[in-house]
Amino acid sequence: FDTSSHKWWIDSHPEARCQLENGSDLIGAYHGDRRRLPSYGSKLWRDTFGEALRQLLRHLRQTPYAARIVGIQPCNGISWEWFHWGSQSNETVDYSPVGQQDFRRWLQEKYGADDALQDAWNRQDVTLATAAVPSDLDRRTPAQGMFYDPVRQRHVLDYHDYQHDVVADTIAYFARIVKEESGSKLLFGTYYGYTLHLNESPFFGQGSGHYRLGKLLASPDYDYSIAPVAYAWREKGGSAATMVAAATFNRNGKLFWNQADLRSHWSHQQGHGRPDDVLGSIACMERELARNLAEGNSIQWYDFSHGWTFGDRRLTDTAAKLYKLSRQHRLATPDWPDEAYLLVVIDERQMGRADVGKPAYAGMLTHQQRNALAKAGIPWRAILFSDLRRHPSLLNHRAMLFLNLFELSDDDIEFLQQRVMTDNRTVAFVGPAGLLSPTGPDAGRAGRLLGLDLTQIDEPTMLRGVVSAQAPPPWNSLAEQTWGTHGKTAFAPVLLPTATSLPTAIATLESAPNPPAAIWEKRQNHTLFWSAVPGLQPAMLRTIAQTAGIPVLANQDDSVYAGRGFVGIHAASAGAKRLRLPRPGQALELLSGKTWPDASQITIDLNYGDTAIFINTP
Repeated sequence: FDTSSHKWWIDSHPEARCQLENGSDLIGAYHGDRRRLPSYGSKLWRDTFGEALRQLLRHLRQTPYAARIVGIQPCNGISWEWFHWGSQSNETVDYSPVGQQDFRRWLQEKYGADDALQDAWNRQDVTLATAAVPSDLDRRTPAQGMFYDPVRQRHVLDYHDYQHDVVADTIAYFARIVKEESGSKLLFGTYYGYTLHLNESPFFGQGSGHYRLGKLLASPDYDYSIAPVAYAWREKGGSAATMVAAATFNRNGKLFWNQADLRSHWSHQQGHGRPDDVLGSIACMERELARNLAEGNSIQWYDFSHGWTFGDRRLTDTAAKLYKLSRQHRLATPDWPDEAYLLVVIDERQMGRADVGKPAYAGMLTHQQRNALAKAGIPWRAILFSDLRRHPSLLNHRAMLFLNLFELSDDDIEFLQQRVMTDNRTVAFVGPAGLLSPTGPDAGRAGRLLGLDLTQIDEPTMLRGVVSAQAPPPWNSLAEQTWGTHGKTAFAPVLLPTATSLPTAIATLESAPNPPAAIWEKRQNHTLFWSAVPGLQPAMLRTIAQTAGIPVLANQDDSVYAGRGFVGIHAASAGAKRLRLPRPGQALELLSGKTWPDASQITIDLNYGDTAIFINTP
């Protein structure tokens, strides 16, 4: 159900068209196209297509195939994935009359009265009736280094939040219609929630509108999300990746489908991991099964164009084989306890706090971190920070890695200190956790959260770290390990320890004067790891896991997918691979049917790009 392609409606309702600041209603659409497009803020558009959806559902109920319809998936926005128009072309929207009006509606719901808005925006000349969408310049220009000023730029931060709310609320509106018309019998879902993929995408991250996943997960009308396999690392031998924090769906009782729109060897497109031959195509498909079994999610085999997969019987037979294996083992294989996992936490509320045109850390904070996690050889699962607050059972995890906690409320800090940084748990933070206060950057606030004496550096700083040979065990075994952003890219503000020499420092910045850049400290009630430098490498992740009692299953930097009782390996190079399963006993490899008598000592010879998937057997 495509809600964006009805040109007749858009042409007949000029007041509801999306608009640039210069008044143009030709907006960037998919892949360089420019069109007149409906505003997400248009109530008329929403009501019109809501009614069209109702009529479609009533018609479908009368068809001979009604009993075969199991769900409805509405699509809108750039590439039909609910991205804001203009975000792929680096344009800021929406300055149309209905866009301005809907932002004021959102402000009315948030603030309720003019004086509350004036206090928040630090402006006495603004009212709920006159507040305007921030200018293009304001939205592109953070006032405090890479961060927006919460006092002088609250209007920008509010609009950033509105952009996500308006997308999620629109999806929820269509979801309610589907449930009402079907008596809650039809599933409802769409492309949404790319929270582990788009954080560091210029304009496209903020313009995705995808950072209100928690709101949809809490809705009884929303059943599933779907996302393409991440476009990096798709090549044979690569790790591939999921765009979402996959475990958040499992934990909230929802479904997630990885859309395997893999470029097979038949593809006319170069890139995106296109293999050279049928064996390479099959290798990438087998890797998808390994990854999705470990994450507890499903696969949609998606023929992207002109019979790439479905035109080759060898590939469709492979899909059938993988489906049968999944159906046979998915529900019959017991999961491991939470204590066996590193819990990776991403906070979707942070989207829009840093420069939307030049996001923080050049892709190393979250986007690239997925690749290193896949090569660490440990069980891990990713959730939202809101899940940690909502589901107390997640506190069973003995080790947690927080990737992007820039802005935290007092209540968030209290929760972290009283519920997370306790019980002898290993807690790892990356970057300036807690730096952003309601009045701006505050190194003291971050220091109170972390229990460290920190100082704010306002000069642009290159974030490359190197593990010291003088680091305490077990970190000294990683001496000279480097990590961080690439090239000469520098960032500000950053947090660094106030002292130039610390007994708990395990690494320094590469650049002179080489101040401490990472801390490892065993405390009375928890162990703290903190790194000012993003992009932790596989060996570092293994060390964090090992010290927390999380099983290290392999240490060869091949891609390992471990979870839900499954351990998959995808060979980045040819040779003998050694790994172990978290539970003792025998091991079965699903693709070949071979068994190993001792699951703690598995050696298997793999060619480049081969996949093996193991489970314990009685």
